[in-house]
Amino acid sequence: GTVTGVQTCALPIYLVTLHHVIHFLDDPALAINSAARTLMPGGRLLIVDFAPHDLETLRTDYLHRYLGFIGDDIARWCEAADLKVVDEVSVRDPDRPDALPTTVWCAVQRLDAPYVRRIDAA
Repeated sequence: GTVTGVQTCALPIYLVTLHHVIHFLDDPALAINSAARTLMPGGRLLIVDFAPHDLETLRTDYLHRYLGFIGDDIARWCEAADLKVVDEVSVRDPDRPDALPTTVWCAVQRLDAPYVRRIDAA
C-alpha cells in the first residue's frame, strides 16, 4: 500500500507514525484519514512534521508541497478522521539555530470509532 491507500492488517494496530511525510503530499488530510482507518479504537497517530517556515527552496529543490503546518489544520484533519489531538510539542535543536522547527502531534482514535478487523486473502 501507500500512505494514502493503506491495506488492512490482520493484527490490531495501536500506533501509526507519519514522520516528515505529509509535507510532500497534495492532500495531507487523506493520509491522516487513511492512517486513522487502520487504528484500533483508542489507538494513536503520531504526526511529526515541520512547523510553518518560509524556505521556498524546499518546494523547488525537494518538492515540498507545504512549508510546515499549524496545529489548527492538523487538529481539523484529525477531527474529520475521528481522531482527537491530545498533545502538541514544538521541537527545536538548541545546538542548531538554523534548523527547521518541528512539531509533534499525538492524536487518539475515538473509543467508539468503527473498527473492522479483516484478514486479507493472500
